[in-house]
Amino acid sequence: RRRWRYALAAGLLLALVAAAWHWPRTPQPAAEATAAVPVVPAESPQQVFARLLGAASDLDPQAWRRYAELWGLALDDDTLARLAECSGTAAVALNCFRANGPLTRIASLDRPVILRLRREGGFASALLTAIDDQQVTLYLAGEAVTVPRGLLELNWLGDYRVLWR
Repeated sequence: RRRWRYALAAGLLLALVAAAWHWPRTPQPAAEATAAVPVVPAESPQQVFARLLGAASDLDPQAWRRYAELWGLALDDDTLARLAECSGTAAVALNCFRANGPLTRIASLDRPVILRLRREGGFASALLTAIDDQQVTLYLAGEAVTVPRGLLELNWLGDYRVLWR
């Protein structure tokens, strides 16, 4: 009789081990997420700048619209076009000054300016909103991008426009 009990206990134990071994396992959530989502490298600032420069144009009012917003103004397209002409007294009691000079002069102004950038097939307007010794922040084709100063200087001939009251 005892042998029978030992055999039954050993059989049950073996059945439990086999059942546990074949029990369906759920994958770890991290492994599942990694396998399901392909890794796409983020764009470098240089790639973002090249993409935005290619999408921008000199006639695109986005940079000028953003510049007017910094002054607290919401302007229509006709007023923005007059503002972009930058022929002395612009619109809505703002003055516009065209100049040509190095980034050090613009940094000394301590205010945003519109830069005219070279691009394939023409020019593009970009709003320079921040500058330091190493990098600049631009608003270009509706997006903000921070790039090395040297990259900006490769695409800029020194032409800028600045507003004041």
